[in-house]
Amino acid sequence: MRKQPIIFVTPELGLSPNGPATYAHYLFEQFKDDPDLQFEVVARTKGINSPIVHDIGEQNTSREFYSALNRKSLEIALKAKQKPIVHFNISQIGKPAVKHGLTSFFQINDDDNAMLPKRALKTLLRDGPKRLVSLYWRRKQEAFAIHHGSLCICNSNHTRSSIIDAYKPEKECHIRTVHKSVDTEFFSPKARLTQGTSLNVLFVGSNWRRKGLISAIKALECIQYPVRFDIAGPSEKEFKAHILPQSNREAKDLTLHNHGLANRDTVKALHQSAHLFLLPSEAEAFGVTILESLASGTPVIGSNVGGIPEILNGLDCAALVEPNNTDQLQNTIEKMMPALLNDPSLINKSRKAAMNFSKKVMLKKIKDLYLAHA
Repeated sequence: MRKQPIIFVTPELGLSPNGPATYAHYLFEQFKDDPDLQFEVVARTKGINSPIVHDIGEQNTSREFYSALNRKSLEIALKAKQKPIVHFNISQIGKPAVKHGLTSFFQINDDDNAMLPKRALKTLLRDGPKRLVSLYWRRKQEAFAIHHGSLCICNSNHTRSSIIDAYKPEKECHIRTVHKSVDTEFFSPKARLTQGTSLNVLFVGSNWRRKGLISAIKALECIQYPVRFDIAGPSEKEFKAHILPQSNREAKDLTLHNHGLANRDTVKALHQSAHLFLLPSEAEAFGVTILESLASGTPVIGSNVGGIPEILNGLDCAALVEPNNTDQLQNTIEKMMPALLNDPSLINKSRKAAMNFSKKVMLKKIKDLYLAHA
């Protein structure tokens, strides 16, 4: 039996804070020696040396970058002896492959493009007109992928619903959900003190405004107990210029520790030492950082928005709160504190919840989709 050729096209490849790059790395490591798949990658690889990885190098502009990805992937696909599946890790490229009649999968990693009309004013005020124009161009490309691609793979049921509502595809069955995953071997629990001198709380996210960092700080300032709040994501410049000025310097029980755009090993260590992870986002397509926290044995409080409830609903090691509701977040933290500081069983409960979203589960679903379209 001949192997099914797969050409995976991604902006970046490698373990990093970049979610799509990490997802690409998981697929590359799993499928590079798969007996049923002939897996190749087109990407900006930053030094990965492999005969099945095609590096497009650095480009001057985003438009040139996307063109290079399209050009190289189409070149490889048209030379293939057997019709390949071309799997695009972003939805704003791939039109040439579709127009050549190739089987084209499109990864939908968030609902930002789909929800843009509802968020346009906020985006304009926060990011400026150049960013808004760029997002509308991306939305146009994504609409083409939704209507003409062979399959669109969404990272959550929430993202799938947003895509269907926004673009009204003729065949909803071509819009599938495969939840993003966590590497449960890398993110794992470590023995930690439950009782201690402070409650250790963690936040991870570079898009800290949308992910509710300020709401988290305001809630923690009201906790009548020593709290250490570790923050990973904002640059040191952002932290000093935009985050510290919004904190209450008189809240003496709360200490803030910013780790910047931390690497994967640092994030792992932070998850392992935390009693609680907070993600009170205003909007969230899914929430891989929640999975990383649970896999590390750390309970979670997240917003009842987007794809977060798909992870946290029904868990006794987690809670859901409404976004921008500081009082509710404070009350929920205080309610959970006795268990967080005294109940080590929460570590195993959190870990068990993450196993439903393990890397192994996701990779099997992706391979099944490849073989079903072979």
